[in-house]
Amino acid sequence: MTNEKIAFFLRMVKFGIVGTSGIFVNQCVLVLCVKIFNIDYKIGSLMAIETAIITNFLLNYNLTFGDRKRKDVKSKAAAFLKFNATSFATAFLLNWGTLVFLTEVAHIKYWISNLAGIFVAAAVNFCVSNFWVFKKN
Repeated sequence: MTNEKIAFFLRMVKFGIVGTSGIFVNQCVLVLCVKIFNIDYKIGSLMAIETAIITNFLLNYNLTFGDRKRKDVKSKAAAFLKFNATSFATAFLLNWGTLVFLTEVAHIKYWISNLAGIFVAAAVNFCVSNFWVFKKN
């Protein structure tokens, strides 16, 4: 295996670890919204997705893609906006779409449907992050 392939594999592992923390954040915010604040799961999911996106960006920016950090504020902001836009678009289409479909059509509990949606969106998010958001300079 070449050094480049090993580095790519290690980056995928780090992304997966960060993503796992995002699953925890997403699920906690969703359940808090629904159970504590009586917010509809569809709205709570959007809030949970955005919260997880922000925490995932911060962790990925510093850990997974730390070697690609931007030096100036404008570049950092651009990276955040790219990550947020692509992650939210992906999460909205895949995560939220899967959540609503499985909950409404298949009658699966919302928190289980949410987990399924997260996993559907995770692979796409890695590819977008690796090849566009945090691409090599």
